[in-house]
Amino acid sequence: MKSMTDPRAFLKDTITSAGHLLLSISESSCDLGPWCDAEINRHIEEIILRQFPEHCIVTEELGNSNDETSEVVWIVDPIDGSANFYRGLRPYSISICLRVRGELLLGAVYEPYTNRLFIGEKGKGAELNGDRIRVSTAVETEDIIIALSRYSSFLQASPGYHTKFLRLARSFDVRISASTALDMCNVACGSLDARVLADTRLWDNAAAALIVRESGGTVTDWAGGFPAADATQLLASNGHTHAILIDFLARSGQ
Repeated sequence: MKSMTDPRAFLKDTITSAGHLLLSISESSCDLGPWCDAEINRHIEEIILRQFPEHCIVTEELGNSNDETSEVVWIVDPIDGSANFYRGLRPYSISICLRVRGELLLGAVYEPYTNRLFIGEKGKGAELNGDRIRVSTAVETEDIIIALSRYSSFLQASPGYHTKFLRLARSFDVRISASTALDMCNVACGSLDARVLADTRLWDNAAAALIVRESGGTVTDWAGGFPAADATQLLASNGHTHAILIDFLARSGQ
């Protein structure tokens, strides 16, 4: 394996380069669609494989570039919130995470239209544009603001989950943005207190999950356990509200 002398700088350069390309596309084309995801994905893959041809890339758009059992894996979501992007709406972002021997070590989420770059590194904390971030201290149910996956995502996960969605929406101050990674990063920096993910995939949440944990938060599956790589229902929180929400999810129907 080729040595990465400064993986943090490499990741920052890669994700911001992709963000600049995405902004250029949004400004120059009126026909936005899935081709944009493929273009950003291609751009990121080319940068990584030019430098590290033996590494694996797991991505929403094009599958695996090589064997996922590789020691080093880059997990990429070229446009998180792509439906928003196609319509000229915000939020949307780019997400890249570095996994080595099964462990998430470095993750970044970039919001190109605001130039906000979230980075988390295992054991070294999380930052927003170079400033350390921490989760909120909210504890009481009436004080917390949570973000949810879309209603359709709850139904895709299970038709019976409509009850969970409705009870969450009725019981908490709720936001729905349709951008998993940015919602989780907003938990990491204290703007939100929790994010309930109903039908997520690794590329949606890997980088942001590391950022949440490194900012003092908690990310588990809905049963409260450490999530497997293929887990599709997750809860990210400031930690203080985690037990309340896990209990709520368990009691809110099937």
